[in-house]
Amino acid sequence: MRRPNENTYWVVPDTFLAGEYPGAREPAISVERINAYLDCGMDYFIDLTHTHELAPYAGLLAECAAARGVKVTHQRFAIDD
Repeated sequence: MRRPNENTYWVVPDTFLAGEYPGAREPAISVERINAYLDCGMDYFIDLTHTHELAPYAGLLAECAAARGVKVTHQRFAIDD
């Protein structure tokens, strides 16, 4: 099964993928990471970080999805480390 990067794994094959945070300080890197997730069919993103903890990616996710004509969902459920 295809994965967007080496720091991801399938919890439930082709259904539920866990992996690294797709945001980055450089927007171009975020876009590259987001597109890799979208290429694998991901359309629901659960963000476990607190607001402002890391570089946000929700806006770029929406832009990348819109450019592809796909609908995605981003939800934050912040947890303390």
